[in-house]
Amino acid sequence: MAEVKNRTNLSEKDFESISADFKEHQSLQDLLRWAERQPEGTLIPGAIADLVVQDEFTHDLVVPWQNLFIVYGTT
Repeated sequence: MAEVKNRTNLSEKDFESISADFKEHQSLQDLLRWAERQPEGTLIPGAIADLVVQDEFTHDLVVPWQNLFIVYGTT
């Protein structure tokens, strides 16, 4: 299970309501499957706004969702 951190000023209630889905993501494929299930207008299915290379092993995926940006740290 992935660790989900609230790096914004979301209330605990709001954070808990949106983080449940993200805890189950273990791969990029999980992210893309989740994106395909989102209601129209909350996310462009398959959209990744940016891929930030930290070093040869670590990358961050930036995904716009509703009024937030979800960032996945990957190794």
